[in-house]
Amino acid sequence: MSQTISIANKPEGDGAASNSRSHKPKISDNVLWRRDGQDDQIIVASREGLALPVILNPTASWIFSLCNGRNTLEGIAQILCDKSDARDFSAVLEDVKRQVEYFLDKGLVEI
Repeated sequence: MSQTISIANKPEGDGAASNSRSHKPKISDNVLWRRDGQDDQIIVASREGLALPVILNPTASWIFSLCNGRNTLEGIAQILCDKSDARDFSAVLEDVKRQVEYFLDKGLVEI
């Protein structure tokens, strides 16, 4: 079982575990979700203790679907930059970190 941790409070350092490049968020096993509508929204349909439903907008849905345990935060940000007209990688990365932090807080993903 993966441990849920806060990426915002991880100490900086040269260890791989403390480097955000090693963070590979994964959708929690106890979360059920589905795509809905033409706008590529995702509806989180089940999670113990979560006020439901949680409806994710298209950008949050994109980030959520990339939380597969293989993509790093930087990798997710790069995919978003490559598939959109975003030019500021640093800003996109900060947005990804904030969104994944929200997912972590809600127990939707684990690291």
